Amino acid sequence: MKSRLLIALVVLIFTFMALSGCSKENPPAADPGVTQPEANYSIKYEVINDQDYGTDLKNHSFRVVVAADASDDQLLWLFNKLDNKKYTDVTVWFFSDKKLVDNGDPYDVAIAKRIGRAGEPKITK
Repeated sequence: MKSRLLIALVVLIFTFMALSGCSKENPPAADPGVTQPEANYSIKYEVINDQDYGTDLKNHSFRVVVAADASDDQLLWLFNKLDNKKYTDVTVWFFSDKKLVDNGDPYDVAIAKRIGRAGEPKITK
């Protein structure tokens, strides 16, 4: 008699849990066949020079000419395109004109730097 009562109680509890779980509306799942379009951050650029630096040559730098009004997203896109995670530290100087690079002037658009292979690039304008 006790076992029947226990079984009935367990069935009642599970039935209540199942019904209460069914009453919640879940948002429809995203269609796996439909993909969101990727944002296009590509910009025109020209790599003026790139070089290894540091005592162990595990660091790399680029000097690149881009549009002066390039957005941070565009600069990050370009940084990721140039960076292949082969080097420990990577620095990309962004200039608006090739003459600035030739004259040895400081960057006038931005600088992007990644420290460590697992690090995230940071942009300074």
